[in-house]
Amino acid sequence: MFRRRFRMRRPLFERIVSALTDWSVEFTDRVDATNREGLSPLQKCTAAIRMLAYGTSADQLDEVLMMGASTALKCLGLFAKGLIVKFGEEYLRPPTVNELQSLLQVGESRGFPGMIGSIDCMHWQWENCPVAWRGQFTRGDHGVPTMILEAVASHDLRIWHAYFGVAGSNNDINVLNQSPLFISTLKGEAPRVQFNVNGRQYNTSYYLADGIYPEWATFVKTIPLPQSEKDKLFAKLQEGARKDVERAFGALQARFNIIRRPARLWKQKSIGEIMTACVILHNMIIEDERGMIHAPLDLNENPGTSLALPPEVIVGPHVAFTDYMRRSSTIRDRPTHVQLKKDLVDNIWERNQPIPQAGHRASGSPRSQISLAEMGSCPSVKNILVLDLEGKRVAVKYYSDEWPSASSKLAFEKSVFVKTQKTGAKAEEADVVMFDGYIVVYKFIEDLHFFVTGGEEENELILASVLQGFSDAVGILLRNKVDKRTALENLDLIFLCIDEVVDGGIVLETDANVIAEKVSGHGLEGAGSYAEQSVTQAFATAKQHFMRSLLN
Repeated sequence: MFRRRFRMRRPLFERIVSALTDWSVEFTDRVDATNREGLSPLQKCTAAIRMLAYGTSADQLDEVLMMGASTALKCLGLFAKGLIVKFGEEYLRPPTVNELQSLLQVGESRGFPGMIGSIDCMHWQWENCPVAWRGQFTRGDHGVPTMILEAVASHDLRIWHAYFGVAGSNNDINVLNQSPLFISTLKGEAPRVQFNVNGRQYNTSYYLADGIYPEWATFVKTIPLPQSEKDKLFAKLQEGARKDVERAFGALQARFNIIRRPARLWKQKSIGEIMTACVILHNMIIEDERGMIHAPLDLNENPGTSLALPPEVIVGPHVAFTDYMRRSSTIRDRPTHVQLKKDLVDNIWERNQPIPQAGHRASGSPRSQISLAEMGSCPSVKNILVLDLEGKRVAVKYYSDEWPSASSKLAFEKSVFVKTQKTGAKAEEADVVMFDGYIVVYKFIEDLHFFVTGGEEENELILASVLQGFSDAVGILLRNKVDKRTALENLDLIFLCIDEVVDGGIVLETDANVIAEKVSGHGLEGAGSYAEQSVTQAFATAKQHFMRSLLN
């Protein structure tokens, strides 16, 4: 009953009352001018906790605690200030070296070595915002004045960083630019981190973030509209782990209903103190109840490769400007962000990839996707075909002399088309068929039929991987609008895709994202990545590359 009403266990509440009693005479037993006993510290702290936990008005406590509205509001303000003074240094600090090592171990066990939490922002409505300020505190998607809380939370919902008070019209990037999140790192006072992913060593920890955050080395974001199974798996796990901060916001609002309701205080500073006090209480409850949970110890588990080290320099009042700029450049390094993301995608795929079984039927599932290292020394294909609903050519390329004339090629295409039409294969799922001594893996997408043909000695898993990579890369380049009309309008992109997948019959690449990147920007000076280009720029880049290949 006590924990349900006070949101904490009794020993923790008594600890808070004792600390506030030592901090201010306002939380001591006193008598008034008529020698009558005043309100006790328990009454005052109870009034403040009940207002925070239930979001009740000040005069609602009069009948229970015999306390007027003005006194209750005064106790609430003093309670928040006392918590900040007495417990802020302990419960609003960044993690220590030992705590950081624990966070790194948890992150590595979830498939994200070097991850120390997730970051996001939450809005708190300000009901009594001054009329003159409403414009700067109101954002279109909310429609009411708000103030923003930026927080970093770990898997146990502990909030390691909280920055509150930015006007609600800002977005997450504006808040980040004002936030002190990386101040200790820039000064060299934060613990250092070293970890390995996919055989590469990194020296900067990172947070999981959503799509609005910049592409810095300290943020890892999801993959929007993932096409390949590898990217889909990474996006699923990243978005699941990033929900730690969302769950922390939910737990914070569930414990302290005053945050869920519109803030009715007039002063911005007072609202900030209330939010800070709620974060401190939230962390105190997390720490207090953490000892009740006993995690099992697995001695057979492999040790992690992530290490937390002491700060780089001795803490002092002055920081060398060159060191400051070097650390700032390290934090904002985009190439590191891109490389780290690719390594994490491969790392997660390897951790979750089952070993292919011999003779397994090809399909579009993750079980059929294999890397080039698993394919053997020289995997090869006979041809790649893209036909329409009538079996007519859209894009074809042959790598064998077994069809010497144009008529023999057209006859083969017609025969394959008729054969696969009778199998009843499902749309957008790869299937395999034996035909005239060849293995043909095929897939139907909208009004296009994709085929990859190999010799009878080829592994069908290899051919299925080639088909999946090629079709997914076409989907990326055509912005998921895979139909005959769009394909004919962008035929040069499709042929470039084929050239990136197979050269002379030898399989070069099966990763759809890598293929799309090469098609969109390979060989052009100053060309950015595919993700940075607009549709028009990507098409222009691909066409220029295609024309150069024809001239050469």
